[in-house]
Parts: sequence; C-alpha cells; structure tokens
Amino acid sequence: MEDKGSAKVLDLYIKANKNKSDIVLKTDDGKEYSKAEMVVLSCLAMVVRSQEDKESDINYDKVIKTIILSSLDGMTDGLKKKDEYNKIIKAYKELETEEGFGAKTVYERMIDGFNMYLDPTYTEEKFVNRNLKLHDRKRAGHIYWGAEGERIENILEHIYGCLVLAIGLESEYSYKVNYDKVRKMLTLHETGEIIIGDLTEWDLPKEEKEKIERNAVVNLLKQIPDGNKLIALLDEFNLHQTLESEYAYLIDKIEYDMQVKMYEKEGRYDTRHIPVNVVTTSPSVRKIIENGAQTVFDVHYEYDKDKYYRIPCFRRILEETKNY
Repeated sequence: MEDKGSAKVLDLYIKANKNKSDIVLKTDDGKEYSKAEMVVLSCLAMVVRSQEDKESDINYDKVIKTIILSSLDGMTDGLKKKDEYNKIIKAYKELETEEGFGAKTVYERMIDGFNMYLDPTYTEEKFVNRNLKLHDRKRAGHIYWGAEGERIENILEHIYGCLVLAIGLESEYSYKVNYDKVRKMLTLHETGEIIIGDLTEWDLPKEEKEKIERNAVVNLLKQIPDGNKLIALLDEFNLHQTLESEYAYLIDKIEYDMQVKMYEKEGRYDTRHIPVNVVTTSPSVRKIIENGAQTVFDVHYEYDKDKYYRIPCFRRILEETKNY
C-alpha cells in the first residue's frame, strides 16, 4: 500500500528548512539568528516556565506546539491535521486563546527584548542564555563531510528540524504517541552540547562523552524549580526504551540524514574532494563506499538505514528522502 504520509512529512520538512536560513535577528556583535533558532529558544524558555509556573491554567505543552506551528504558517497544506493546525495558527495570529497569546508574546519578546537574555536575571533567562552557545555549535557531520556554504546548520537549527518532523509525524501517522513529551525531549536533547561540542563525538569514547554531557545537563537543569523532572525526561530519551523516547531518538537521527540530502541537492558537497578525517576514513564508511555508494547521502543512507526498521514510518520517510 502506498504511504502518502512519508511524502507529506518530507514536503513539510523541505518547506520548513528555509526557516534555518531566514535571519530575523542581528545582534550588536554581528551574530545572526534565524527564525528556526528563535523558535527553539522560545520553546526552551517555555519548558522552564512550565516548571516554574505551577499555579497557572495555561497549557504550556500547547504553547510550545503553537510556537512551532506559527513558524509553519502556509506550510501545513496537505497534512491530515491541516484544519487543526490552521486553527492553532489563527489563534496565534489573532490572540484568540491564552496559548496563542502566550506563544506570540514569548516569541516576539525573544526578538524584541533579546538583550535580557544576554544579561540574564531570572531562571528562564539564565537557561536560555546558556543555550545561546548552541548557536555557535555547527553540526559535526556536515563539517566532517565538507559541506560548503555561507551558513552551515547549527545545533539550534537541528533541534528545529526535529520539532518540525514531530509535527509531521503527529499529523500523518496514528501511533499512540505522547507528542507533547516527544517535543519536550527534542527541545532539550542537545542541551549537553553547551559544554562539549558536537565535534568531539569521534574524539572521545561514547560512554565518556555521554557522561560529560549528562553532567552538564544535570547541573543546568538543577537550577530550575522541579528540574529533576526534566532530568528524568532526558534520561528516558537517552535510554530510548519507551515509545516516546524511541520516536525522539529516531527523529534526531533521521533529521540529520534529511539535512544531508538537502545540502546534497544544493550542491554543498564536493564528492571529488571529500575531507580525510576519522569519520570519512572509518572502516564502516570505507566499506560502504567500496560497495558502490557514490554520494554523501548514499553513505549516510547505508550507514543508518537499519536503525529505522523498528518503526516503519521512519523507514518510509528515509526512502522518500532518498528518492527526492
């Protein structure tokens, strides 16, 4: 049976990918922040506020979802949940609900009042401030494979891509997944990179890197009221033994593969002059190339495809991406 959902998820991802290069804020020190980054920073702020604000009736999970959907205005056509998403976007634009008002306020304040995050006072501001370092953390894989261009995806923009995929999967597939939980996991899952850059992944034993990252996240989240709940959420993500954590883990993996395909379509890789480093010359990669892989995406496809067999929709999305 034809799976139209995978094509719609890919289409949403392609459209939303433009938000990674849509600059909406330039700071005095010359840094440029994309719409994708500001969405993620706004979501990070809401994760903290949801822990601090225990007396409010505001549904912060819906605020986070609204912030993400607001950036997808005009991009959700064709999705099964198009009408539902359009209502949420309309409520955001016209401030028809508390969640819409809250989402618009925090996003606009993030841009208009960005200096308060550079000189933070409150817990929420301090948390966002620490995560601003993710703006300067480029995605290691793209660098290892020699991606060229004026702007290479950073960690915040990777998180945005993951959140977009979560929206697409929620719309197109009927698995009983708590997507609010998945979105929170994905919003927080790279927090450890503020201490140890993604580029060190291949320079340290996996267990040592994970330990350093977890300690960094724990120290950061302990400053938040009831932060132990968020620590438990990240521990669940790292173990990926629950359905939500498995989904979040696979979204994290496939988002990178899909971005590789986007860069390949844009001609950002020079396959004639692939950089020589610990990744591109590893035995597993050499074997894939010897077996006939001709492009950077071909290598990633062969390297990662077995990860997605447990949940069929991921396998289908990968195949759709391959044929794009």
